[in-house]
Amino acid sequence: MLGETVQLHLKHIIKKKGFNRTEQIKIMRLLADLLNSGLSFQESLSFLIKLYHNLEIVNLLKKMERVLSSGEELYKMFQKANFNNKVVARIKLSAVHGDVGKILEQLSKQMEDEEKRLIKLRQLLSYPMILFTMLILIVLVMKYILFPKMADFSTKLNSDIENNKINLFFVSILVIILVLCVLIFGIKYFLKEKSSLEKLNILVKIPFFKYWCLYTCTSYFCFEWGKLLSLGLETKEIIKLLKKDGNLNWIKEIACIIEKDMEKGIPLYISVRNFPFLNKGLSYLIEEGEMKGKLAIELEIYGEELWQEWLIKLEKWLEWVQPVVFCIIGVMIVSIYTAILLPMYQFNEFG
Repeated sequence: MLGETVQLHLKHIIKKKGFNRTEQIKIMRLLADLLNSGLSFQESLSFLIKLYHNLEIVNLLKKMERVLSSGEELYKMFQKANFNNKVVARIKLSAVHGDVGKILEQLSKQMEDEEKRLIKLRQLLSYPMILFTMLILIVLVMKYILFPKMADFSTKLNSDIENNKINLFFVSILVIILVLCVLIFGIKYFLKEKSSLEKLNILVKIPFFKYWCLYTCTSYFCFEWGKLLSLGLETKEIIKLLKKDGNLNWIKEIACIIEKDMEKGIPLYISVRNFPFLNKGLSYLIEEGEMKGKLAIELEIYGEELWQEWLIKLEKWLEWVQPVVFCIIGVMIVSIYTAILLPMYQFNEFG
């Protein structure tokens, strides 16, 4: 009875939870190494099951093995283990050009780069957040401990005014938090019913997200289109593949629009100009690449260059995060102390 309860509990955990981001990166990297060394997917998964001792990870790997053994498509194995949607889409397309090991290696490297920058961002923000927390604690101590004691010693010091200033500070913080929450939920609600392309068209108008769209979407499009072209597939065949379920929604929607444009006689390089979240240079690259007959190679190189440019740009932005946060907190500290101490000097002057 106890054993059955444990099994049910494990099934419940596995059903709800998949690999976290760090585990996904590690498993993809290991799978890539094993596949590139000549092992099959079945052999690679069996090796990983023996390698891991964490019961939950082992059960998830066994689940992947069962999906693979059942004859389902390769991407569904990753999908049912709750891998990142972008990973699932890339693996679905990689099954066509048969370079799964290389794709897994590339995906693990990209996700690792993103994870490093997320960790760096958390590190940059941790110290300012500690300062901000201490600032709030200082204000609380002044409001509930310091000012009442000062009021006991002097009736001339108008503690009510100081309390009002402290209250104003807290009200301001709460209002800012409330406005941000309303803004976030409002944006989410507004975007909820929008298609993927409509969402990207909106995001590309927002400063930071504009660059995120231009670099990541264009590099993804270039890599996939270039890979499929390198296999000798024609544009119509590529569109047919990109329209299938399992690909990212915005890629499927783009493929549908390009297909309609082609039926109207509109060339590919003109069609991609209509997508504001794709880099304008892509259109010129496609036009020249088609004339030279080297579009597949040029798309892959261009996609990789854009990805590296995005990482460099992101790195530079991260270097500005901490100084900006420090400046904001510094202004807040000076404002609070000025509001608190100035009346005390006035009291000493006239007292």
